[in-house]
Amino acid sequence: MTQELVKYVQSQTTAYQRVLPGEVVLQKFVEKCLLAIKTDAKLADCTSDSMGLALMNCAFLGLMPGSADGHAYIVPRWNKHLGKSEATLMVGYQGLVLLAKRAGAIKSVEAHIVYENDFIDLDEGLGTVSHKPVVVGDRGKACAAYVVTEFPDARPRIEFAQFSDIDAVRKKCAQSNSTPWRDHYNEMAKKTLLRRAQKYWAKDPNTALAAAVSLEEHQDRGEAVDLESGVIINAYFDEPEDSQYRHVVGVIDKAVNEQQLELVLPAIAQLSLTDQQLEILRERYKNKRRSLRVMGARGTQKDTNAQLMEYMQSITEGEHS
Repeated sequence: MTQELVKYVQSQTTAYQRVLPGEVVLQKFVEKCLLAIKTDAKLADCTSDSMGLALMNCAFLGLMPGSADGHAYIVPRWNKHLGKSEATLMVGYQGLVLLAKRAGAIKSVEAHIVYENDFIDLDEGLGTVSHKPVVVGDRGKACAAYVVTEFPDARPRIEFAQFSDIDAVRKKCAQSNSTPWRDHYNEMAKKTLLRRAQKYWAKDPNTALAAAVSLEEHQDRGEAVDLESGVIINAYFDEPEDSQYRHVVGVIDKAVNEQQLELVLPAIAQLSLTDQQLEILRERYKNKRRSLRVMGARGTQKDTNAQLMEYMQSITEGEHS
């Protein structure tokens, strides 16, 4: 299947050349497309129509696909109505910066991650920031991010958010559990703040930047769009039930007393799950606990330490599946 995708990309060079901006070299774009396909085996399971649309949209924006540049990602998503995986384009932080600079919307931009032990003093109104990372010793965990955007004819603007706020935004996104969020969280956090700064950008509907913003607005609603024609497709993307999710469901069902059930909660907290999956697990957990309490009233015995350790091991095995 991967070879078929390779042949397809090679057959579309004329179409890519038609929509690519002048500053993007066709050969380099095609090479990046082929590398992205070979790097992610799951793309071979995506429908040919969705792969064609994702790559054409990427060409239309003039961005290089693949995680190496951070410009754009071709992400496999599950379409629950088709029962198949479909490919969709996600613009990365570096891609959004590149498009904003090409459009003349911004002069420069800096984005940084803040760690627990860093010193930071910022004034969002004045657009000033003093950030001093810990040079020697432990910086602690990453906890926040900020973006400083300089405009051609205005003072710099600062967007700051703690990771808890960024996670709240992420959960509302149709692609909240996609590979870029799981594997490149810091970059996606920066991009979230950069999107927030868009309200200060000069608006020009005829730029690739405007097309990228439109693309993400459609994706937030679970829609796909052909950027060249403007045709909107109701995609109805949903997350498949991955192996970790199925394992936790099995572990909850397997619990024979409340001692065992309580061990599941820390395991759930370590997993990257969608809001829908979390809601299902919470409901399943409540129902199981209710059932076990009825059984407990009838004399169910508590586990020994050895039995609890064995059960805990069954939970942690799923974290690596």
